Amino acid sequence: MKYYEVDKKTIGTTKYCDPHIMESSSWSNEKLWRNKYEKLHELPIPYYVQNKYEPKDYATLYPRLVSRRLLDIIKTLNKDYEALESQMYYQGKQRDLRGQKLWDMYYTTIFPEYEVFSWEYSEYTKDISYVTGKEIVTNLKKAVLDKSKVEILPKENNLFCLAEKKIILVCTETAKQAIEAAHITGIAFIELEVR
Repeated sequence: MKYYEVDKKTIGTTKYCDPHIMESSSWSNEKLWRNKYEKLHELPIPYYVQNKYEPKDYATLYPRLVSRRLLDIIKTLNKDYEALESQMYYQGKQRDLRGQKLWDMYYTTIFPEYEVFSWEYSEYTKDISYVTGKEIVTNLKKAVLDKSKVEILPKENNLFCLAEKKIILVCTETAKQAIEAAHITGIAFIELEVR
């Protein structure tokens, strides 16, 4: 089976939105994954877009902000994920939501993490996580997946993050085909080597 890194489709254009969590929100400077366990903040998460470009279906790489259309596909591809309601506003860094244009409801998505990184064949620098005490990738030049580890992945999750580099979202060929068939915007796929 083939695996792909899920990326934002920005090559050849500078016309994409740049969402940020609203500074006045309790979510500002928060680690989104913490909410999964602790339910620290109210939803929806408010985002602002400083520029004039409308968000695509895959609006941001990290945190992963997706449209309802893309979330509907994710629901068919994954058993395990979390989708936090998020509102996307146009108007810059204003602290007051009154009078701001709402683009739409989006969803901040959190996916399962699997240890499938090939320490032997990938090109990177590493460090020890102060949170988990495990080795983590700090500067990734080339990601390669470990064949013996991907062969035993749960089949019900076609989208997942690398536990060793959480910002890397990986998908299966099944997920790539479903997303492309739905003509989802703002998303790109980079095939990963499996050894």
